[in-house]
Amino acid sequence: MAKNLDRLSHLLDLGFNMVHFDGSALDYQTNLQTATKFIQDVKSRHPDCLVEAEFNKINLVDSQISPDSFTNPTQALEFINQTKADLFGRFYW
Repeated sequence: MAKNLDRLSHLLDLGFNMVHFDGSALDYQTNLQTATKFIQDVKSRHPDCLVEAEFNKINLVDSQISPDSFTNPTQALEFINQTKADLFGRFYW
Protein backbone atom coordinates (compact mmCIF):
# COMPACT_ATOMS: atom_id res chain seq x y z
CA MET A 1 0.00 0.00 0.00
CA ALA A 2 1.43 3.37 -0.96
CA LYS A 3 0.56 6.97 -1.61
CA ASN A 4 3.50 7.52 -3.98
CA LEU A 5 2.29 6.80 -7.51
CA ASP A 6 5.80 6.75 -8.98
CA ARG A 7 6.79 4.05 -6.51
CA LEU A 8 3.72 1.96 -7.37
CA SER A 9 4.45 2.29 -11.10
CA HIS A 10 8.05 1.26 -10.50
CA LEU A 11 6.92 -1.84 -8.60
CA LEU A 12 4.77 -2.86 -11.56
CA ASP A 13 7.70 -2.29 -13.92
CA LEU A 14 9.75 -4.63 -11.68
CA GLY A 15 7.16 -7.38 -12.18
CA PHE A 16 4.72 -7.05 -9.31
CA ASN A 17 1.21 -7.94 -10.46
CA MET A 18 -0.76 -5.96 -7.89
CA VAL A 19 -0.50 -2.55 -6.24
CA HIS A 20 -2.61 -0.71 -3.69
CA PHE A 21 -3.00 3.05 -4.05
CA ASP A 22 -3.91 4.71 -0.75
CA GLY A 23 -5.71 7.96 -1.46
CA SER A 24 -7.64 7.85 1.81
CA ALA A 25 -6.10 11.07 3.11
CA LEU A 26 -7.17 12.99 -0.01
CA ASP A 27 -10.51 14.72 -0.35
CA TYR A 28 -13.02 12.70 -2.37
CA GLN A 29 -12.70 14.57 -5.70
CA THR A 30 -8.89 14.63 -5.62
CA ASN A 31 -8.78 10.93 -4.75
CA LEU A 32 -11.28 10.13 -7.50
CA GLN A 33 -9.34 12.06 -10.15
CA THR A 34 -5.93 10.80 -9.02
CA ALA A 35 -6.99 7.16 -8.80
CA THR A 36 -8.78 7.30 -12.16
CA LYS A 37 -5.74 8.70 -13.97
CA PHE A 38 -3.34 6.35 -12.20
CA ILE A 39 -5.41 3.25 -12.97
CA GLN A 40 -5.84 4.26 -16.63
CA ASP A 41 -2.08 4.75 -16.95
CA VAL A 42 -1.29 1.47 -15.19
CA LYS A 43 -3.80 -0.58 -17.19
CA SER A 44 -2.47 0.80 -20.48
CA ARG A 45 1.02 -0.49 -19.61
CA HIS A 46 0.17 -3.53 -17.47
CA PRO A 47 -3.31 -4.73 -18.50
CA ASP A 48 -3.17 -7.90 -16.37
CA CYS A 49 -2.21 -6.28 -13.08
CA LEU A 50 -4.63 -5.65 -10.24
CA VAL A 51 -5.04 -2.22 -8.69
CA GLU A 52 -6.69 -1.66 -5.35
CA ALA A 53 -7.80 1.87 -4.56
CA GLU A 54 -8.38 3.18 -1.07
CA PHE A 55 -11.56 5.17 -0.65
CA ASN A 56 -11.85 6.97 2.67
CA LYS A 57 -11.02 6.47 6.32
CA ILE A 58 -13.03 4.89 9.09
CA ASN A 59 -12.43 7.21 12.02
CA LEU A 60 -12.33 5.91 15.55
CA VAL A 61 -13.58 8.07 18.41
CA ASP A 62 -12.83 6.69 21.88
CA SER A 63 -12.21 3.25 20.32
CA GLN A 64 -15.61 3.34 18.62
CA ILE A 65 -16.24 3.76 14.91
CA SER A 66 -17.56 7.22 14.16
CA PRO A 67 -20.92 6.91 12.34
CA ASP A 68 -20.09 9.86 10.08
CA SER A 69 -17.26 7.84 8.52
CA PHE A 70 -19.51 5.07 7.16
CA THR A 71 -19.24 4.61 3.43
CA ASN A 72 -21.89 6.24 1.30
CA PRO A 73 -22.87 3.36 -1.05
CA THR A 74 -23.76 5.71 -3.91
CA GLN A 75 -20.40 7.44 -3.64
CA ALA A 76 -18.59 4.10 -3.41
CA LEU A 77 -20.31 2.86 -6.59
CA GLU A 78 -19.40 6.09 -8.38
CA PHE A 79 -15.78 5.70 -7.23
CA ILE A 80 -15.50 2.13 -8.52
CA ASN A 81 -17.32 2.86 -11.78
CA GLN A 82 -15.13 5.86 -12.58
CA THR A 83 -11.74 4.60 -11.41
CA LYS A 84 -12.18 1.04 -12.74
CA ALA A 85 -10.26 -0.22 -9.68
CA ASP A 86 -10.11 -4.00 -9.42
CA LEU A 87 -10.33 -3.92 -5.62
CA PHE A 88 -11.77 -1.42 -3.19
CA GLY A 89 -10.44 -0.76 0.29
CA ARG A 90 -11.11 1.25 3.41
CA PHE A 91 -8.51 2.44 5.88
CA TYR A 92 -9.02 2.25 9.64
CA TRP A 93 -7.64 5.32 11.37
